[in-house]
Amino acid sequence: MKILHVSTFPPTHCGIASYVANLLTGLKNADNYYCNMCYSPQENQLYDYQININDIHSYHNAVKNINESDLDLVSIQHEYGIFGGDNGELVLELLNGIKLPIVTTLHTVRLDYNKKQKWLLKEICNLSTSLVVLSLTSKQYLIEKFNIPEKKIKFIFHGVSDLSFEYSSNIEKYRDTKNQLIFLTAGHLRPPKGYEISIQALKILLDKKVDCKLLILGTFQQQFEEGKAYFRFLKNFIDDLKLNDNVIWIDQFIEQSKFYELIRACDAAIVSYTEPFHNSSGFIPDVLAIGRPVFCTSFEYANFIKLKTNNCIFISPFSAFSLAQNIIDTYKIYTVQELQKNAYESSRNWTWKCVGEEYQILFKKYIK
Repeated sequence: MKILHVSTFPPTHCGIASYVANLLTGLKNADNYYCNMCYSPQENQLYDYQININDIHSYHNAVKNINESDLDLVSIQHEYGIFGGDNGELVLELLNGIKLPIVTTLHTVRLDYNKKQKWLLKEICNLSTSLVVLSLTSKQYLIEKFNIPEKKIKFIFHGVSDLSFEYSSNIEKYRDTKNQLIFLTAGHLRPPKGYEISIQALKILLDKKVDCKLLILGTFQQQFEEGKAYFRFLKNFIDDLKLNDNVIWIDQFIEQSKFYELIRACDAAIVSYTEPFHNSSGFIPDVLAIGRPVFCTSFEYANFIKLKTNNCIFISPFSAFSLAQNIIDTYKIYTVQELQKNAYESSRNWTWKCVGEEYQILFKKYIK
């Protein structure tokens, strides 16, 4: 079967690009073709099609070429920011124009959309042949709030790489002392990521004589001004709290293998999103797959993943004090090694091989 994947792709630095690159490793029984969403065409023989995100004519040309091809199905990875127009509405040019079956993966489904975003999501759902969501909460929203038929929606867990296990105590790279706790938080810099909560929690932990450091892996995306301002705010916040000796900031995008090495060097991760309705995350599955627990604020995806795991996701209200106290209380009950083994064992059924097999079954269902 010939499948065209519409998405961003590496070396573009975004979660969607990483997701589809990993997904492709699990699609063993498909002939995969690539339609790259970009701001300007890139010289890369990998891409069979390229669409300029903000150029409506580029969408029309792609639709024409796709319809004249011998492809069997189109798989679209959807996030509002990777398509042009108001709220990414140019994706409708593809959905309205392509005559092949279309499977759309919805990376974000929320209740707090504005009127335009709700209308757009409903249109995407209606024009797609089938939908993939990454959480059961997303599926529930589509059924109950957007009146999408249940039979049209497939829940497929966010995949993880099949990696070997190693205790963090074997890795001394960032430690000043043997028992120092190393926490990691990561992702593109945007205010909803709530990095300031993690930073303030670090300060509280240090004040309570917990020997620890925080690694921040994150930089801003050049096209978003809010990320640049947020970067400056966080740098000043760290200075004001006098935490420079206990915060290690890697403000660049790193390749996946180095990213996994960084997770291995840490004892646990912190994810302190500020939006309760946030119902997706690629970072949390990756952390669990390497065998590291996660301390989270109480957003939807964290609550969902907690139900699928065993004593490796720990949830707090949206405050630095609650987050810090949760960390202290958890390490009174469990050892570092127990938490890491729990995380690793909880994620063994989520590999990209398993995810790819589920996608392939879904694709075959709609290919004539």
